[in-house]
Amino acid sequence: MLVKKRLASQPTILRFNERATMATAKSLENVNEVLQGRVYTNEPRSQFVMDLDSSSFAAHGEQHGANYNHHYQQNGFHPLF
Repeated sequence: MLVKKRLASQPTILRFNERATMATAKSLENVNEVLQGRVYTNEPRSQFVMDLDSSSFAAHGEQHGANYNHHYQQNGFHPLF
């Protein structure tokens, strides 16, 4: 099994975010709905907990989409995983 030692670089994530459109968001929403449907067919539940974690990717200069994050005390990107 091949295991990557690191995730996508900050420039790669920036390119993805810059190219993302409403169609991209709808596509990801559809994937989420399909996965939820598969979970519910395996073991129906009345509720579930979706735990979203975030990370900070430092930005240097005036990069588009970067904001100040008080928790990390730096400018950067703060995507949810």
